[in-house]
Amino acid sequence: MLKQLFGKKAGAAPSAAAAPSTDHTIPSTQDGDINMPDTLPKNIEVNRQPTEGDMTAAGLEEAAVGENHMFHGVEEMEAITMTWSKPTLVLAYVMIFIVYFANSMMSEVSSSLLAYVTSSFGKHSLLTTTQVAASIIGGVSRLPVAKIIDVWGRPEGFLLMLLIATIGLILMAVCQNVETYAAAAVFYRVGYNGMGYVLDVFIADTSSLRNRALMFAFSSTPFIATAFAGPAAAQQFLEHSSWRWGYATFAIVIPIVSLPMVVLFIMQRNKARARGLTKKATSNRTWAESAKYYFIEFDVVGLVLLIAGWTLVLLPLTLATYQANKWRSGMIIAMIIIGGLCLIGFVVWERFFAPVSFIPFHVLTDRTVMFACILSGVLFVASSML
Repeated sequence: MLKQLFGKKAGAAPSAAAAPSTDHTIPSTQDGDINMPDTLPKNIEVNRQPTEGDMTAAGLEEAAVGENHMFHGVEEMEAITMTWSKPTLVLAYVMIFIVYFANSMMSEVSSSLLAYVTSSFGKHSLLTTTQVAASIIGGVSRLPVAKIIDVWGRPEGFLLMLLIATIGLILMAVCQNVETYAAAAVFYRVGYNGMGYVLDVFIADTSSLRNRALMFAFSSTPFIATAFAGPAAAQQFLEHSSWRWGYATFAIVIPIVSLPMVVLFIMQRNKARARGLTKKATSNRTWAESAKYYFIEFDVVGLVLLIAGWTLVLLPLTLATYQANKWRSGMIIAMIIIGGLCLIGFVVWERFFAPVSFIPFHVLTDRTVMFACILSGVLFVASSML
């Protein structure tokens, strides 16, 4: 069963975030090599140059940064995948299940407590606005998270997202007004989405293509139980303590169940370094040079335009109902116009001016990628309406 899930060797699983090799040939399926499907698609030939239509998620980083460049985090993960034994890989998946269970439990508890939080501050009307703002920023944050784990590495990215989520939970537990709670909700949502994203990438890195969907389904099974357990747990907090302890409890639980995953990441990376498969990244840049480098590498200008654009466009959908003039309110009109201009500016910046773009536009013209994005968006809207 393990051989079917992970391939012949645990270290041979393909990396979903890895760029194609420089010779652009299809790897063999000999023992120790990267696992490939039993049969190749008819439109892909062995030992030929791949075309744009052949591009998959495995090549997005190379497409974005140039064919001869690979981020340190991607190279490091390729080396780490060669060090996994089946026992440690099974342990990693058990840890992933536990982390997903804790995070999904926290999400359900938070949703049940939100109405009591806003009403306790006399701002029940801000319930929807708080949710929308946190969801927008949390969703957009996945773009820089993808760049972070490519540049810095999976362990650093996961640890950073864990820290941000924990800060959000602590702020939720001690907040004294709804504005602080809204800011805390943004922190938590960014960390929560980021942790899930890093774990999803890890699953793609360590599972064979044939069984990847099964492993993603396995990681999602905690949501079945927490859909019922979460509201019940929230009710217990309200009856026997307070909503503050609901957040404080998970500010302790989430780090406890997540840190072992970080330790396992680091142990496997150290094993790869000991074998000479990868080495620690070094840089002779000064602090100022590093700040400039990361400002460009993470495309801060594009990120600000994107977050501001979506926030200013979507927030009026909830704020308009609380305005005296509804959609004729000057504030609502200004937000929509400025938000639209920010989104237009984002496209122009990314297409023509960004030194490093985190959106490979030529890849988005691929029909598979385009319709996958459309389908994901439709499913998200449908689930939000339920």
